[in-house]
Amino acid sequence: MRRPRHCGHRGARISSLTSLAAHAEQFTNIVTADRRALQLCSERRAIHLVKAPGSIERMTADAVQRSLGVPKEHVPTYLALTEGDKPEVAGSTPDHPAVTVREARRLVELHGDLPRIYQHLPAMRFALRKKLAESRKIFEQRYLDNTVRLPDSSADLPPSLSWKLDGKQQQALFRERGFSSLIRMLPLADTATRRVGLANDVSGISRSYHAVRNSREFSELLDRIGRCRVIALDTEADDNDPRTALLLGISFSVAPGEASFIPFYERDMGDLTRSMVQRGLQKLFQGQTTFVGHHLKYDFALLQRNAVEPPSVCFDTLLAAQECYGDLDMVNLQFLARNYWDARSRRTGTSCRGERLF
Repeated sequence: MRRPRHCGHRGARISSLTSLAAHAEQFTNIVTADRRALQLCSERRAIHLVKAPGSIERMTADAVQRSLGVPKEHVPTYLALTEGDKPEVAGSTPDHPAVTVREARRLVELHGDLPRIYQHLPAMRFALRKKLAESRKIFEQRYLDNTVRLPDSSADLPPSLSWKLDGKQQQALFRERGFSSLIRMLPLADTATRRVGLANDVSGISRSYHAVRNSREFSELLDRIGRCRVIALDTEADDNDPRTALLLGISFSVAPGEASFIPFYERDMGDLTRSMVQRGLQKLFQGQTTFVGHHLKYDFALLQRNAVEPPSVCFDTLLAAQECYGDLDMVNLQFLARNYWDARSRRTGTSCRGERLF
């Protein structure tokens, strides 16, 4: 197993991004404050995005899609269109023109990259067309500055930037450079050996994910959940703010590799109705089943807005992580599962079900 390598990115913004792209294939982890580097995510390479002093978020291709709302290959277009919409800039100004985040996501979804967006300019509504036309030169220059292309072959690093370090040396280097939160991501000395032997522990688990769209399946699911001691819960919505987000549905996981999704958006509900789902969930949440979720404050606020009183018996893995690992810089579910809970379940040979880990 190839030992993960880490690259810290500093220096002039444009020239360093070009250099970073040229050497990216040699690294499995890249640390940078430049969001343009998110387009360099791949199956084997993560971007650790520095958002503030002491705050680093690990970004994968899937995480980029969830965070920005566009695929990683369209990061240059998204940033070109929204760059003026930064906290330090009060909205869109002549010097910092921008379209809204929602408009940028929709443009990318419909047309793709910036050149294709401008090919469809005549068909757009007047206000958006005017904004894009007036700022075309600025948007196109940003797009060119943001766009990098991976070279055909990986370039060799200058000797001064190439390090072959053991675990203790890596830890010392990360502390010295201010990347303390990355230390806990370093593999243990015997991690490679252990994971090879246990890699098949979860391979035999069947995976079943389906949407519940009729009353019979809905009743069967509620009955099954009601007979379980611990169930995982998650809501799906279109925004990070539960006060304004549209509830799209609710997911329940009753066994490893198995999950059911109950739509709450009318066009996806089949022969279910919102009132039917509300009544069923309300009765379910009054039972003795313990519901486990991550950042349940968000889910419960969303449920309450949609006339569903949340369960009183619950376990929030976000609060548990903050209590058990109070020095963490990241508490998102993907990071915790990968570095703590899933690793723990593999070492002990137990399942990843909530009742076994908590």
